[in-house]
Amino acid sequence: MSDNSLLIEIGEQMLVSIQRIEYRFAKISEASDFVKDENGLMVRDATVTTLINLGECLKNFEKNGGEYFLSNHTVSVLNSKAIQYRNRI
Repeated sequence: MSDNSLLIEIGEQMLVSIQRIEYRFAKISEASDFVKDENGLMVRDATVTTLINLGECLKNFEKNGGEYFLSNHTVSVLNSKAIQYRNRI
């Protein structure tokens, strides 16, 4: 797989992760929704897992040549914060 096709695949995985997070959060109106019942706990766990996946994708994107696309200062700051968040989880 060429570097560009790998970056495209990783980028697509990141978009899917972001879409999943947005979809799941649409049903959450306050933080306590995550712990009020079994469904809330499942949404919380699935969201955390997706955030971990997104952090891994960012790391792999950068590692495989994507740092050129992440060179914008704002994107770099967001990227590093996302990876730090993933590491805490």
